[in-house]
Amino acid sequence: LMAAKEKAEEMSRLKTSFLANMSHELRTPLIGILGYAEIMQDTLTDTEDRENASGIHRTGKRLLNTLNLILELSNLESGNVQVQTEELHLCQFISELAERYRHQAEAKGLAMILDCGEESLTLHTDKDLLTVILESLLKNAILYTNTGQVLLGCRRTTEGTTIRVQDTGIGIRKEDQEKVFEEFRQVSEGLSRNYEGTGLGLTIARRYLEKIGGSISVDSEPVTKL
Repeated sequence: LMAAKEKAEEMSRLKTSFLANMSHELRTPLIGILGYAEIMQDTLTDTEDRENASGIHRTGKRLLNTLNLILELSNLESGNVQVQTEELHLCQFISELAERYRHQAEAKGLAMILDCGEESLTLHTDKDLLTVILESLLKNAILYTNTGQVLLGCRRTTEGTTIRVQDTGIGIRKEDQEKVFEEFRQVSEGLSRNYEGTGLGLTIARRYLEKIGGSISVDSEPVTKL
C-alpha cells in the first residue's frame, strides 16, 4: 500500500510538471503569433485579409486562455500557489474591474452595472487571486448572457463581506449547480454543446477562494422560453 501510494504521488507530480512545461512551451510561441496577428490587423488594407487576421487573433486568444487555465490548475495541484494578503479598498477594486469588462459586455448589447453599497469597505485578501476569481465569474456572466445586464457588487453582511456577480443569462438547473465547479465540466457538454470553454474557470475560482478563506455559491434558475 505504501509503494502504491508513493507511485500515485509521483505520477501526480509528473502530470503536474508535464502540464506546466507544456503550457509554457505552447504559450511562448503563441504570444508571437498573437503579436503578428495584431500587426496584420493594423496594417492590412484588404477587408478579407483583415478579417482573416482577426480570426487568427481571436482563436489564438482562446487557446492562450485555455493554456493559462491549465497552468493555474497545475500550480494549484502542485501546491505552488502562495497567498499574499494586503488591504484592498473593495469598492474601488470592483469598480476598476467592472470598467475593464464594460466594453466586452456592451459589445454584446449588455449593460454593466456596478453596485457598491459602502465606499469605505475594505478587505484583507490576496488581490491577484481575487482578480482571477472575479474575472472568471465576469467572463462566464457575459458569455452566457445574451440580453439584459451583468452586475458586479459588494456588501458587508453579518457573516463577513459578500461579492456578487449577477446576470440575466440562461440560468442553471439546481441539479447542475455543483457540476459547474468540477474540473472540465460544463452544463452543456459533448460535441453538441452550445458554448465554448474548458470547464476549468469555476474550478479554479473555487479553489482560489478556499485558499484565501472564502466560499462560493450559486443561486440560479434556468430561463424558460415563452
